Order: sequence, then structure tokens, then C-alpha cells
Amino acid sequence: MRSGKTLLLALVGILSLWVSPLRAETLVFGVLVSSEVRDTFLRFRPLALFLEQDLGRKVRLQPLPWPKFEQAFRQGRFHLALASPGCFLLRAPYRGVLWMEDPRTPVIIFRRGTLRSNFSGGKAAVWPYSYEGYLAQAAYLSSRLGAFPPKGVRFLGAEPLVVFAVLNGKEKLGMVSLRAARPYASKLKIIRLEGKVRWVVFFHRRLSPSLASRIKSVLLSYRSREFFFAPLASPPDLSSFRGFVP
Repeated sequence: MRSGKTLLLALVGILSLWVSPLRAETLVFGVLVSSEVRDTFLRFRPLALFLEQDLGRKVRLQPLPWPKFEQAFRQGRFHLALASPGCFLLRAPYRGVLWMEDPRTPVIIFRRGTLRSNFSGGKAAVWPYSYEGYLAQAAYLSSRLGAFPPKGVRFLGAEPLVVFAVLNGKEKLGMVSLRAARPYASKLKIIRLEGKVRWVVFFHRRLSPSLASRIKSVLLSYRSREFFFAPLASPPDLSSFRGFVP
């Protein structure tokens, strides 16, 4: 009798390990780090608290730099995630649901000469969120200045890293937000870009329809000076970006 009870408890323990993380009480909200981990956490913490209050369940904010974020995204470790549109090209169990509009202005920076002279034979350092994500940055440079090989794009996970890479001469071009470039305006040439900084809110495909609908509704009602959410009717056309997937 005792051995039977022991076996039953062991089976229950094993089955508990197999429970999908999507059934957990805590929602994991993955965010691709745009500057420093701490800064990203502080920027999106009010949003996580807003979700917690309205949903009535804990939301664990998990800001990660690109390599770790990409791995977790591909493996479906988040319930919802915030990242650049380029993540549509990754094989992952997510669907894009909302745009997150960011008021920051994207710019190209370089030290001297013209944009074209710096582009010729050079490389560019880019920041994952500027100008609709790093893939759009690479594609933008190609469309404006000619063929740009994927290996010519250096993907850096924070705006300060891009600025310093250009200032130190490690890269000829950089793409960041105007806010990040402005303090160095005396040392850099700054060219504003047309377009918006837009991120995508991804939902795990295994979220229940009722929970997904509730999260979407809460996000659409969120108000902030830094960003706001809007419906994403259909995925953006990223066919021209595939050659830039690192």
C-alpha cells in the first residue's frame, strides 16, 4: 500500500514538471533590451504593474539582451514579448498582435564627410529598436545607398554602444534615436530619418483566446507619455529583409 502511494506521488511530481509554463499563474513578459537592462526594466515596469492590476495575476518582466532574448523567443519561453518587427522572421511560436508606437526620432550618425562617403566600403552599427528594428535599418541603408552586405551590419544591443562605436572610429555609420545622439552633436553629423519607431507585441500561440483578448484590451487602454499601443492588422512585409537576418 505504501509503495503504491509512493509511486502515485512520484507520478504526480513528474507530471507537474510537464505542465506547460503557459498554465502558470505568473505571466512572463519578455522585452528586448534597448539600452541597459536596468533602464529597460524601469521603463516597462509601470506597464507590467498595469497588466498585473487589471488581469489580477502576477506579471514577471524579463528584459534580455539580444542573444538571450532570441533564444528564449525561439523556444517560446514568454507568454508575451515586445521586440522589433524583424522577429517575425524567426521560427517561434508567436503571433504579432499589436504595434507599440514610440515617439523617438531615428537618425543616422557619422563623424565626418558625407553619408555616401562613409557608406562606401564601410560598416554600420545599428540598435535593435531604431527605425522599426535592426532589419529595417539594414534594408534602409541598402535602399538609399546601394547594395549593403549583411556582414556589413554590426548589431549592437544598446544605443550608447552604437554612439561610442562611431565616436571611436570602430564603425563609420550608426543608427540610433535623436535623443541618444543629441548630447554628442558637436562631434557627430546627424541625419534624421523618415518613419516611425515601432515595436511589436507578440503573443504566444498557446495563450487561451480569453486571456489573449483580455491582455490585448488592457494594453490598448494603457496611456503613457513614452509609447502607446495600436492594433496590428497584418504582419509587415519583411521579404526584402530576409538577407539581413543575423
